[in-house]
Amino acid sequence: LLQHGKVKEGVSLYEEYLSIFTDADDRSEVSLLLAAKYTRELHNETRALALLNEYSSSFSQKHKSLAATLLHELSHDTIS
Repeated sequence: LLQHGKVKEGVSLYEEYLSIFTDADDRSEVSLLLAAKYTRELHNETRALALLNEYSSSFSQKHKSLAATLLHELSHDTIS
């Protein structure tokens, strides 16, 4: 869905995934993808920040870099 421009529908499915599969190994990656979509396309700062805060401790170093970029984008949007 996300690849076909159906961002809201895709995000909804990934949110459902996080709520159902609470022990899945890829939850941090899914949450980071969601945070990026909320930040860059859906402009939902509140949900993006909640995901980044909740899952930040489980991000890999590479993912921490992207999370920091998203946080910077969110803080920049807040100031603008």
